[in-house]
Amino acid sequence: MHCAVAEPARALPRAVLTPRQEQIALLVAAGSTNVEVATRLVISTHTVKHHLRGVFHRLGVASRRELRKTLAHHDTSSHVAQSCCLTGQERDIARLVSNGASNREVAAQLFISPSTVDYHLRKIFRKLDITSRRELARRDAPAAPDREGAQTDRLPVEGTAA
Repeated sequence: MHCAVAEPARALPRAVLTPRQEQIALLVAAGSTNVEVATRLVISTHTVKHHLRGVFHRLGVASRRELRKTLAHHDTSSHVAQSCCLTGQERDIARLVSNGASNREVAAQLFISPSTVDYHLRKIFRKLDITSRRELARRDAPAAPDREGAQTDRLPVEGTAA
């Protein structure tokens, strides 16, 4: 009987994907839609689709789910700020929800609709690879002080390194 042993994470070979394809692959694997990727990278959705077809072909995958599984086997830690970060709105919602607020309460505090809160929560869960409010609260719990006594932040913010 052959036992599968988990391989250590490894970097994506540079020859496999172009830098732009790698950016798009990481964003899509983190749960971003084509429109979100296009907006973030300031390119057209047509360009995103074109690059995504190339990514699928080069990596031998047929879906976003397969792409995410494939990239899970590679070290993408240097791209955390690119691929798994929360926008300001998502961060506000995550903080309120992790403190026990309902969607309706969050909506009232942020002057948005409860369905918008639900939409952002689904994106937060995807980006952080979690499935419940309880996991979000655990992830957002205050971290232990670092050596200088400052609190470390656990939720990544768009535009900053994690």
